[in-house]
Amino acid sequence: WSVSLMRAPEGRDWNDILVLLPGAVGTNGSGLSVHGSVYEAHVMMVDGADMAPAGQNLTSLMNLSAEAFQDVQVKSGANSASTPLGLGAVINVATRSGTNNLSGGVGIVYQSPDWYSRGDRTGTINNGKRIQPDMGGGGPIIRDKLFWFGSYRFSSTEFGVSRSESDIALFKQLDPNFTPVNNAQEGHIYSAKITGRMNQNHQFQGLFQHDKTPQSGVQFNHLK
Repeated sequence: WSVSLMRAPEGRDWNDILVLLPGAVGTNGSGLSVHGSVYEAHVMMVDGADMAPAGQNLTSLMNLSAEAFQDVQVKSGANSASTPLGLGAVINVATRSGTNNLSGGVGIVYQSPDWYSRGDRTGTINNGKRIQPDMGGGGPIIRDKLFWFGSYRFSSTEFGVSRSESDIALFKQLDPNFTPVNNAQEGHIYSAKITGRMNQNHQFQGLFQHDKTPQSGVQFNHLK
């Protein structure tokens, strides 16, 4: 079975397409398992090249601006002999290339912590804040011969940790200076691609991607 769409159905991440794959099941927020495989066992490729670490193939470990990908194909069976070994789905992201026309696009995702309903809960809740602008563009370097495309994403997220009032009171007994803090991460994600056409039958391309998103914060029972 395979799924291929020009755009992911939800959000602005390339791996959102996995929610459409038959047999995909969520695993407590850590990822999606396909047909019972471990969610770390997927094969992730960009333009046909294996891009995932050998030990932990989490889809969240590879980020791209929403303006960078052209198509995403997911296969869950009957893979070819050239496909890298993996027990999960085979995911191939096709990135955009420049053309003879100068073009680009921008977009933004914003999520406010005030949009979460507290209900009758006290203490702190796992509400979140997200600011994530995307941009990308490309064009010709040498018309009909050499093209460029670049993309950029700034990702800033901050999510609270659920703690009841009794939990907070217990932490303050252990440490009078205890103050609840959130889990936060912020990163700059960008890519650059050069595509060249040698003749009608041959072309070449090179892709550079930078994805470094440091995370800070604490877990439920951490005392700062």
